[in-house]
Amino acid sequence: MIVSFDNENFNWIKLIISWALLFALAIIAVLIKVERRNAQRIKTDKTGAFDIVNTLKFYDDRIVMENEALKSKGELRYDQFYAVMESKDYFIFYLTANQASLIRKKDVDNLNDFKEFIVGKFQGRYKSI
Repeated sequence: MIVSFDNENFNWIKLIISWALLFALAIIAVLIKVERRNAQRIKTDKTGAFDIVNTLKFYDDRIVMENEALKSKGELRYDQFYAVMESKDYFIFYLTANQASLIRKKDVDNLNDFKEFIVGKFQGRYKSI
């Protein structure tokens, strides 16, 4: 037994050492589990979605999303979006109340024109936060 009584006396040194060892063991176990889960997530990503670039093109009636690495293309009409919010650094496009895509403002070529365009397309569904 790690923590014990010696001749009916409580051994504080054994208690402190055993708690330190158990704490270190718990931290190591959590770190290993997190690393394993992250490695598994990356390994099972069959699309190669990590470290790829998506290109968004905004038209009068729709947004076209292209991904050259995946050789994919998709379109969404503006009325298919739930809402758009603007923060200090991002435009947040909500597809549903729980699913969103972010666009970094620093990635937009002409920010003022883009903001004016987005506000016009999402009247009643645009909010600055």
